[in-house]
Amino acid sequence: MPYSFILKAALFIVILPFAVVSIKLNNIKYATIITKDKIKFKYLVIIFLVFALNLTYSCNKEFGALKLSNFVIGTLPSILILIYIKEIFDDSLILLITPFLLVGSVLLMTVLLFTGSFTYAGSYKILNLEYSHVIASRILSPIILWFNYLISTEENKNTIYKIFFPVLYLNTGLIFIAHRASVTGVILITIYFIFTCKNRLITGCLLISSLVIAFLLFPQKTERHKNLFSAGNKNDYSIESRLDLWETAIEKIREKPLTGYGLGGFKCPADKPFVHIYKYPHNIFLEAGSEMGLTGIILLIFLLYKILISAYRKSKFLFSIALLAFWWSLFSKDISTQTVLWMYAGMIEER
Repeated sequence: MPYSFILKAALFIVILPFAVVSIKLNNIKYATIITKDKIKFKYLVIIFLVFALNLTYSCNKEFGALKLSNFVIGTLPSILILIYIKEIFDDSLILLITPFLLVGSVLLMTVLLFTGSFTYAGSYKILNLEYSHVIASRILSPIILWFNYLISTEENKNTIYKIFFPVLYLNTGLIFIAHRASVTGVILITIYFIFTCKNRLITGCLLISSLVIAFLLFPQKTERHKNLFSAGNKNDYSIESRLDLWETAIEKIREKPLTGYGLGGFKCPADKPFVHIYKYPHNIFLEAGSEMGLTGIILLIFLLYKILISAYRKSKFLFSIALLAFWWSLFSKDISTQTVLWMYAGMIEER
């Protein structure tokens, strides 16, 4: 939790000055941004009130309060930033920062692959510091989708051959990281690009080439991916633990289908060993059901629908990142720290 908070705070500090300067250059008034998007705050207030209400009867109030505070500290600033980005977003912005983003991401991947040894436990050691493969993949996978989107569009045909091989390298490197939620998410959304874009041949070749290189030439790096759908595989801790957590969440939903166990209440006394280690089931729907009951599930479905449909109307690229964030939410993190997903509440539009 401290590392996550520090990272969010650092990103916010870096982004904020650029937003302030841009607001000044475009003669935008702060009051206009807030009043123009007050419809978004309605949904934020609903989420906050539901969280607070469920905290009152939680059987684990300490963690419930932590989840509520993390939503306020980590998610709300992200939503405000995206509200602003939505106002200035333009596809030309993608081409403008692409060279800088490409160089930075290639350097990051090179450091991870050649100076940091990957361990089965999921960490890289660089200069005696450990970096989770989850953090690395969450940084790289949106960048890779960004470039896949560029390659897939007819308008950016002149950029295809300039970034094809670096993107191939990044796609392959993402698979090396062995964070399966990110890998499968990027693959599924790239397939979506293939069927919806004009440059299908280029995008298809990119995906197939990445898979061939990673899975055939470096099988020792992709051992964890082979067990992706191996239910009950005792040799894979992440799969075994999730099956245990999901089973427990389903049991809790059956016990209290209307109210749940309260915010943070997933970690109540249970016979499953992994429940004593993890405080949430690593699935946003099962978490909502076990902690907030039927009301939580209905609210979640409604918000996700509003988020995804609004992102789709704004931009195919932004929609792809929202889809990736939704995919992540089915396998990792708790409902209050799904920042990449909740920040898209800043895009909700009324039609």
